[in-house]
Amino acid sequence: MLHREKVVHASLAEIVDRRTFTLPLDELVGPLLPDSIPGPLSAQEITEEQQRDYECCKYLCRDRIHIPGDVPSPRNNLVLINGKAINLPDAAFSLFFRLAIELWQDRNGWIEAPILWEEGIIPDPEKHQPFSNLRKLLAEHLDSKDGKQFVENDGAKRYRLSTHPDFITCYGEKLKDHADDRIRRIARQWLKE
Repeated sequence: MLHREKVVHASLAEIVDRRTFTLPLDELVGPLLPDSIPGPLSAQEITEEQQRDYECCKYLCRDRIHIPGDVPSPRNNLVLINGKAINLPDAAFSLFFRLAIELWQDRNGWIEAPILWEEGIIPDPEKHQPFSNLRKLLAEHLDSKDGKQFVENDGAKRYRLSTHPDFITCYGEKLKDHADDRIRRIARQWLKE
């Protein structure tokens, strides 16, 4: 079963930071990133076309996201934000993934809360708790450290990820067989390729 998985071998004694006892996950996961994401994600410059999109769509952030489709443990989904690994629980990940899909489909990326409720992504279109929870989970990994800028609300119950759609990459084939029905349904419906 493991022959299909990507595995990084590293000696714990060599790689652990002896002062803080932390592991540099971005170094460990870096070799597993697709070739289309060169170097550290936060160091990339934007193109002229992307700059025009920023002026037109008024994105607030330049954070880079990669969704490898890995589930390191049950009900946890690996996401790389600016090269740093974070695990999102299924409920937050399904909302995050659906917002990313909307951004890929329409460069403005706005989606109304009642649509997310109809799709079974959020439990109540009148409550802001799922968005608040997602913002809290992401905030420390964002360049601005402000989840409200990244998961933007226009005041009319519409939400979006406020970064350029080119800055969000995904390996969606793994998500088409995800254990969570919401995530599996989103991947199968929107990731046709």
